[in-house]
Amino acid sequence: MSILSKLFTRRPKLESAVYAITTIDNDDTDEFGKTATATVGYFKLFRDADHIVSSNIGDIYEDGSYPYVLIELLCYGLYCLPAEEYWYKWSKTKNKYERLKGCPKFAIDYFGYSNKTIIQKEILDNKTSKK
Repeated sequence: MSILSKLFTRRPKLESAVYAITTIDNDDTDEFGKTATATVGYFKLFRDADHIVSSNIGDIYEDGSYPYVLIELLCYGLYCLPAEEYWYKWSKTKNKYERLKGCPKFAIDYFGYSNKTIIQKEILDNKTSKK
């Protein structure tokens, strides 16, 4: 088993986890062609992260720059992959972020937004299934 496969199959230690808030502009890409993201905060408790997002504290929406927000539960370590994901989308009619029931279509096959190691799930599935 490769080192990467071991990293991706290890179960996270949730007692050392943090919730990362990442704002996402799915219509824009960075200089490497990846979706434009900005991780804006880390919190020990989900309710604190959820409050920041739901209340748009610190103007994380940035006047329309980031229509999506993702809260990921991350554990400490190398290439921290999320144990949980909570997606939000800006509601122009309500002027606030609203939590989605699942992830948006553009993100269905990807994860790792908070640490900018956006990995295609299909690639990970192939690596971990070759044991």
